[in-house]
Amino acid sequence: MLTVRSCRAAVLGIILATVVNVSFLSLGAQQPPAGALTNLDIVKMASAGLGDAVIIAKIRSSRCEFDTSADALIKLKTSGVSGAILAAMAEAGSPTASAQPSAEATLPSSYGYYVLNGTGFDSLAPSPVRVVAGLQNTSIGANFAVDGFGEDASPRALSSPSPLFLAYQQNIDTSALHLVKLELVSSMQAEEFDIAQITNSGQFDQFRNIYGVARNQPLQVNLWGPRGTEIPLRTEPVPGRAGMFRLSPLGNMQPGRYALYYRNGLHPNLILNYKGSSDQEAVFYLALNSATAPSGETSSSGVVRNESFEGLMRSGQEAFRSSAWDQALTDFQAAAKEDRTGLAWLWTGNARLASGNFSDFGSAWDQALKLNRPLALPVCLAHGISQCQVGTLEVGKAAIRFLSDGRTIFESAPAGVVPQESVQHNVAGYADFKLQIGGKKYNLIFMPYGVECQVLAHVNCRGSGTAQQKAVGDYVEQAVSKLAVPQ
Repeated sequence: MLTVRSCRAAVLGIILATVVNVSFLSLGAQQPPAGALTNLDIVKMASAGLGDAVIIAKIRSSRCEFDTSADALIKLKTSGVSGAILAAMAEAGSPTASAQPSAEATLPSSYGYYVLNGTGFDSLAPSPVRVVAGLQNTSIGANFAVDGFGEDASPRALSSPSPLFLAYQQNIDTSALHLVKLELVSSMQAEEFDIAQITNSGQFDQFRNIYGVARNQPLQVNLWGPRGTEIPLRTEPVPGRAGMFRLSPLGNMQPGRYALYYRNGLHPNLILNYKGSSDQEAVFYLALNSATAPSGETSSSGVVRNESFEGLMRSGQEAFRSSAWDQALTDFQAAAKEDRTGLAWLWTGNARLASGNFSDFGSAWDQALKLNRPLALPVCLAHGISQCQVGTLEVGKAAIRFLSDGRTIFESAPAGVVPQESVQHNVAGYADFKLQIGGKKYNLIFMPYGVECQVLAHVNCRGSGTAQQKAVGDYVEQAVSKLAVPQ
């Protein structure tokens, strides 16, 4: 079987299209461009002793024309090509049956969002996002909320269990688009909204005094939210079309509801002081009905072919939320063996950090960055004696950015960021680190996993929480410095 296809394994894109019978090739193209990798190229590199990591990286970043028939694979094995390289070749050269090219389809000429229906593209409209505020702290002017799609919202039906999405936009950041299986959240207890992690002092019910409700008070939500596992995606640029990318989940999807969203369009976690998101024009509410889903056993996370990977990620994230660090680490490390997007490596680092393994979490995050997976770190931006600003620090090859309240507070290429040494404040009970961008310094405090802290002017934790903060600060310092050097 001779299959031509891109094997770039980056993550995601911005504008969509779902496809039946479409591949990663340019629509209508019959031959790959000159210079595509072949079986002979792989044998040459293996014989030269380049090593598995180098060859696999070359496969994932190149166009490929591999013969992955059984006889060809056997010949490669006898020629000294390792099993890991053969697996990468097979993955690059084995598109699903429902993702074959449609010669009649015409690529869109205008920027926008699209879904490929048969042989033509239909325009996709963004889906409205609903926000539900759970708690309000009037003393500091803060509110804590969640977002998602209301039960009355209508998702766009997908016509294929193995969709291919199209992304077309100027200055596209393919690492900032996420595909997540949605879960219906009917209600949450009040304490689940408490980002500040208020603790009681003796007999004094500080939680009720601040928020006016009991900790276990059920609050109605009724949203389809991005609480399920994120589904890994494969991407490739469309030749000759700057800013246009195709992306597809690594396997068939099971029936259910999904969201494909850009950066701040949806929030898997709580939102502080929500004021609306500038990225909601790139939020898409999708559904796959049982009639179009594949038969056979499926995983609860939404992928059939990769149910082992997806099942491990789902169980690992559930264990992580329950502070069962050992179980979470076991699942994530097992999933990392099949990881092509950096997602499992990211969570492996999170679990190692949460369990107190401060010497080893960084190596997992390094692997995530190598696979173009930006780190997403919960932090608080200090503002002197005022309440610090809760948000997410994204650390990636393309950019270092801080997101809060649905907005980008600061952003720069790694080369424009000057990291400064992390400092531990033992008396105050926290550790912080600084990033300098364009002459302005940003003082950031990591919000530790599995540790109760007070979020005031700083994130005061003490003990293992402060140790986590110091370890993350030290890691960010060296990671940003490395990312600033062209690879």
